[in-house]
Amino acid sequence: MDKNLTYMSRGQLYELVWTKPITHAAKELGISDRGLAKKCLANNIPVPPRGYWAKLEHGKDVRKTPLPDEKSEFSEFIYFDPEARKEESQRNFHSRLTNEQLEIIASFTFPKKIHRYHSVVSDARAQATEKRLDSYGRIEFLRTKTHPGLKVTPKTFDRACRFLNGLADLFKQLGWKLNSQDQMGNPIHNAVFAKDDLEITFEIIERVTQLPLKPYPNAKKRHSRFSDSIYDYLYYQRREYKASGTLEFAINVFGAHKLKTRWKDSDKAPIETRLLEICMSVASAFEIERGREIERAKREKEYERQRKEHLERKEKELRETERQAVLLTMADNLEKKKRVENLILEIEKSGYESDDLEEWLDWTRGIAIKLDPLKNLEELILD
Repeated sequence: MDKNLTYMSRGQLYELVWTKPITHAAKELGISDRGLAKKCLANNIPVPPRGYWAKLEHGKDVRKTPLPDEKSEFSEFIYFDPEARKEESQRNFHSRLTNEQLEIIASFTFPKKIHRYHSVVSDARAQATEKRLDSYGRIEFLRTKTHPGLKVTPKTFDRACRFLNGLADLFKQLGWKLNSQDQMGNPIHNAVFAKDDLEITFEIIERVTQLPLKPYPNAKKRHSRFSDSIYDYLYYQRREYKASGTLEFAINVFGAHKLKTRWKDSDKAPIETRLLEICMSVASAFEIERGREIERAKREKEYERQRKEHLERKEKELRETERQAVLLTMADNLEKKKRVENLILEIEKSGYESDDLEEWLDWTRGIAIKLDPLKNLEELILD
């Protein structure tokens, strides 16, 4: 068997481990027997039990455990080479790419000559003419405009623009957009890939290497009790960086622990040849963002429900407090009415006579009537 084999189906691996001992099969695949056993366990492939091969050698009856059905779409193939192992976790994400989209990706090629750049790329190229560089030697873009997601040196700027422009053309055919504005038409801080109301930020980065500091020609050594000797220039000299010339493309997805989100140039293949992987991850990222939007909507709905319940509860408590206050006021007024009536009765019994007494008693009886809480009892109960 070829040790350079990158993958095989579950059925093929099942037949292999039941045809020869797992140590021999692992050696043929170029991995350890423990690694092969883990792969079988992870993909629900049964392996011969202990003593199986000894019994088979002596002609005893042995039972072969059948291969269970596996409904998962991406667990049908098992990957062995180092690069494929890195991609295996990605394949566990169910990409929503249709057959038509897969055909578009397979047939897409980056144009050798670009006649018209995407507006985001065109803006970036217009800004890059000013040759503003950051401390790492990468092109710096204006903060007042949308950042195109490029963090590259002038050496790889043209290639990064071609790559981003090609991605924009391909994504447009897949139903995605490269946007520099929000849904209201206002400029945004960073360019994004958008699908409907979903957005994913990205970066195209060129790694740089820090160069060792070179001493000034006439630099003097200064001794310190903390080190044998240091140069004065260490406190003033600017760090220099060397451009690597390799590009790295990354998407920013929150909560996607198993999703591959970074691709970089390798000795074997540049990132331009990894469009299928990138598109699968972007499609999965949109699904993750959709799920987050659904969860966010659920949380907002739950928050609104709790807020309404809180307001209703507070309103009910306030209404209850007001009713209790009215009730206590009625009780107080009833007690005051009885005391006023008792006072009137005692004055009448006293036999006191005066010209103004009758007028005062009439006024007092009016006060008692006003204090009577029972005269508007029906309205108060209805309220």
